[in-house]
Amino acid sequence: MKYDKRIAELFLTNFNEAYRSAKLLLMSYERLVHLIPLNGVSLAGLRADDLDKLDAFRVRYCDLQDCLGQKVFRSILSLEEEIISSNLDTLNKMEKRGILNSFDEWKGLREIRNLFSHDYPETDEEKAEILNIAYVNTLKLVKTVDNIINYVKRNLEFSMNSFPLLLNKENG
Repeated sequence: MKYDKRIAELFLTNFNEAYRSAKLLLMSYERLVHLIPLNGVSLAGLRADDLDKLDAFRVRYCDLQDCLGQKVFRSILSLEEEIISSNLDTLNKMEKRGILNSFDEWKGLREIRNLFSHDYPETDEEKAEILNIAYVNTLKLVKTVDNIINYVKRNLEFSMNSFPLLLNKENG
């Protein structure tokens, strides 16, 4: 299938950003394995370098979730020449394509992002709790990137050879 060059370039730009964010998020995920699970006391006692690692993780989680939800999903619909309407409609279409495991799971991933971005908790105990929740859900978010790769290869005849899957059976 021939794609509009501008739309194809936009998809690749958006997906490349998401893929890069996912790789960085996985790097942060691995760097935190010795800290998780956190609690308020352990969080308050962390050294500056560990706090920096947690902050990088938080930012990378938000970046990936935003990029997928605001850019990549819409780019896929544009490639397929579908009308893009509401966010809800876009998410339902992504679920039907198997890119999202479920609408509810994505909603939960978005809520985690919102807690980081808008309602970042005040107490160390609350911060530790949301960091633990984000950590536990990180692979679900990254799996969405792999789902996109598989979907695009299978259904859009669009080359994704420069994007190897990020998760394997051991960590995903």
